[in-house]
Amino acid sequence: MSAGVLDDTLSADNARGWRGFAGRAGDYLRERRAKLTLRTLLTIFVVVLVWPFVTIVVPAGKVGVIFSPLFGGTRISRPLREGLNFIVPWNQVTLYDTRVQARKTEFEAVTSDGLHIKIGIIYRYRVHTTTAGRLHKAIGPDYPAVLLDPAINAVVRMEMAHYSADQIYGDRRSDIQASIYKGVVDPRNHNLIEGGSDPSSDDEILIAATPPDEIRGDRVTGYVPLVEIVDILITEVRLPNLVRQAIERKEEQQQLQEEYAFRIEREKLESQR
Repeated sequence: MSAGVLDDTLSADNARGWRGFAGRAGDYLRERRAKLTLRTLLTIFVVVLVWPFVTIVVPAGKVGVIFSPLFGGTRISRPLREGLNFIVPWNQVTLYDTRVQARKTEFEAVTSDGLHIKIGIIYRYRVHTTTAGRLHKAIGPDYPAVLLDPAINAVVRMEMAHYSADQIYGDRRSDIQASIYKGVVDPRNHNLIEGGSDPSSDDEILIAATPPDEIRGDRVTGYVPLVEIVDILITEVRLPNLVRQAIERKEEQQQLQEEYAFRIEREKLESQR
């Protein structure tokens, strides 16, 4: 066999060898690609299935309190902040609104002259991030009806007893509002309600003024308020119909008296002219 024929034979064998190797490599890659695709799809399926149970999104202006049935119950510290948070599937999360909220309610009271009246109240309040866990453990999400309404109602009834129906229905409303607010946020009451104290968390905002020095100086060591009252406003005073009509007639007579005095003075000036 000549050298040229031998070289051609070797080249053909090499070509067939490379084609066989390339075919086996292609089959191997196709097999691996199919397994890799299957594993990727399985991983995505598991992640999608488990994702709602291990993550929670806390909306803006809210905070999440964790209840862990296996490790100590309610977690007082380290609440969940805004945004995406990862949790253990068996933990329960309760969201609390840390924005300023308003609540409208109505209370009954007795004035200093023995009249039964109804007072319409709007008060604004909020929960701090640092106290949400304690609030959830001690009271729960229904804290406005359980904590705030009874405390404000007690102070309203006490303050209304110091004023007559004329004063409440007249120009003393702003003084009464201030007295009610001061009584509600007084730490000596131990009602777990505070005034506009500076929050201890850096991401919270001071809204109302701090309590007076004479009140702040009497704070009890270890006393931790849970809810902040921003302000209390009187929106309506409903007196008995007969009393309301009598007050309106009295005001009307006073206006007529001033009108008559003005007419007399005007006639005097006219006669002098």
